Amino acid sequence: MSELHLLEISVLPCAFIKDVTDGCLGLLKESAKRQNNQQSTGHHTIIHLFKVIGENQLLAVLEGSVENAQKQLNDAHGENIKLSCTPLRSYESFADEVLGLDKSLATSPPRKLSSETGCLFWLKFNVEYLGLSLSQLMSIWKKEASALLTMRNRGELELEVFKVVGQREVHLFMCAPSHDFMDDIIFTLPIMKDIGDQIQVKAKTVKCLKV
Repeated sequence: MSELHLLEISVLPCAFIKDVTDGCLGLLKESAKRQNNQQSTGHHTIIHLFKVIGENQLLAVLEGSVENAQKQLNDAHGENIKLSCTPLRSYESFADEVLGLDKSLATSPPRKLSSETGCLFWLKFNVEYLGLSLSQLMSIWKKEASALLTMRNRGELELEVFKVVGQREVHLFMCAPSHDFMDDIIFTLPIMKDIGDQIQVKAKTVKCLKV
């Protein structure tokens, strides 16, 4: 698999926020389309594209090189945007190769997200483990990954999950019928039950945009 990145585009306050937002979206899509058609090295594919609800922020999960896209965004809108790029890895590969989860659970993600019957959430988890050994943390994390991926594989939850490279940080995109349902799910996750006092969660609602 090619390299994965989370590209965050924050549009700064200005008199033409919508124009800048639309311009960034167009550049991302056109850049991916043009590079793929040319089969050039250093191209990227848009895995997911989101708009954060109530904020002037776009999110793109990209596979492949992001340098060309970043350059085009900066050249066109550099004075009106702030870019942040985070290297990711597939949560499934982390679960398989690091946590030792059964390969039958760590299967390829379906790459499907929708919010037609509810809300789409972006959750960021930061995991600490004060008072625990690393092996104890990995054991708890394995139980968490097993529960999460089992629910997805059974069709009980529609979600995509990624781990930040070199950090104990996870980005989860998940569909839920309501805010209450999402809150219930978060506090019944195995890792929250075991070490919830050491988990920091940030939640946003997002809109999935057509790629």
